[in-house]
Amino acid sequence: MTEAAIEWRATNLVALGEELRNKISRVTQQFEERASIARSQDEASRLRQRLSQLVDSIQMSYRSQLERLTGEQESDESLYDTTLAGIDMNRLVYRGDRKALAELLADAEFSSTVNQLLSDLKPYNARKDLLTKALKITRGMMAGLYHVTDHCSKTLKLNAEIEVYVNQDSRFNAACYPPMKDKVLLFLTSALLEKFSQQELAFVIGHELGHYLFEHTRFPVDYILQNHGGQLSPLHAMKMYAWIRNAEITADRVGMICCGDFDVAANTFFKLSSGITTAAFQFNLKDYLAQLEDLQGEVSGQEADPQDWFSTHPFNPMRLKALEVFIQGQTYHQLTGKTGGRLTSDQVENQVSELMKMMEPTYLQDTGDVGTKARRFLLAAGFLVVGANGVIVRSEVDALASVVGAQVSPDEIREMFSRPVPEVKEMVQSLSKDLTALMTGVQKLQLVRDLIVISYADGAIDEAEVNCLVWHCEGLGVDPRFIEQVLASARRGVD
Repeated sequence: MTEAAIEWRATNLVALGEELRNKISRVTQQFEERASIARSQDEASRLRQRLSQLVDSIQMSYRSQLERLTGEQESDESLYDTTLAGIDMNRLVYRGDRKALAELLADAEFSSTVNQLLSDLKPYNARKDLLTKALKITRGMMAGLYHVTDHCSKTLKLNAEIEVYVNQDSRFNAACYPPMKDKVLLFLTSALLEKFSQQELAFVIGHELGHYLFEHTRFPVDYILQNHGGQLSPLHAMKMYAWIRNAEITADRVGMICCGDFDVAANTFFKLSSGITTAAFQFNLKDYLAQLEDLQGEVSGQEADPQDWFSTHPFNPMRLKALEVFIQGQTYHQLTGKTGGRLTSDQVENQVSELMKMMEPTYLQDTGDVGTKARRFLLAAGFLVVGANGVIVRSEVDALASVVGAQVSPDEIREMFSRPVPEVKEMVQSLSKDLTALMTGVQKLQLVRDLIVISYADGAIDEAEVNCLVWHCEGLGVDPRFIEQVLASARRGVD
């Protein structure tokens, strides 16, 4: 390592430590002030518990950055609290879920923004809320339901008691509330209990327990996006949505482990997505999975809906296909005490990852001519967007580096930023002509989307940046109205 590199790393390590101390100090001061005026000891205690969680989250984020600087990257397996259950969680989790979470935690800007938002969140007593608004189901009331929860608990080797609550609702819905130390708070609507068999309930309950085990509530996504979504850049909003979509795949796997029957799981998916429960309707699994082929044809067409990138759930046929792949794997068979499985763990993860790309079409990983030119275009066009208003903001440069990824080195970014603007414009015009012929409509839309993400990294887009984005749209043959569609989707989110 060169002297300059050593000095750069040392400087960054010192700055990182100072920033961590300052951030924890600010958050601690805010919570202590609120605790000092709390109306009761319980409220003060909950505030301090929330403070402890926030400090842990901040430290985890900074630890990831520290490991990247020192070259001692910790295994992603440390992301989860494996004391919650005896089942091998690190083999069960979907790789895309783990990777997306690790990237969020390693993103200092995201962590800083979210931690600040959560510092304003009042402590929430989930059990009190449920006891107030729902009916607590005891074993004496529904022995059959507790037969299901006991089965799920035994299968997953849970180390906490499951407490079930129900509310009158004609919709099919279930949720695991923010966890307590010794209880899992499970909520079900009355419609689920009335219309679903015990095996089907095992899938639904297992799915919700998956969210509990893998702490998918560590970022209260609904609260953040509904109340403070405008404070997140589109890049961070998309990363958060991508994590939640991937988290659903993990939760489905836990549901499958608890249910143990793919046909039952498929029928459960059908009921949840269609609302049809009558025996007069004959569900056909082959026809339902064929819907995925129709969907793939639509997604690969020339039109794209930016709301897909800001959706919290994968398409239902995709989820079922991902589950079908999972049960063919050796990991599923081993976790359920069986032998066999024709797919290795890597084969399962790779096939599921390919399915998930339907909601996140990619071009940057292309190793051919399209990928090379697309990366070059994004770097050059991103430089023009970043400097469109005459002021280069660090957050936009960081967003550019994050979007282009590891395929483009820091030296290449610095080299591009040293070029004269007219020269870069000529490069972009030439690349635009090539990419218009080489890329699909969806790929070009994603290219523009990534430029919008870069321009919005500082929380605002001014007229000069909009004009630059419009120029890029015209060069690629993309309707400029797409710019506002992406921004609108990022701001409001999609249920």
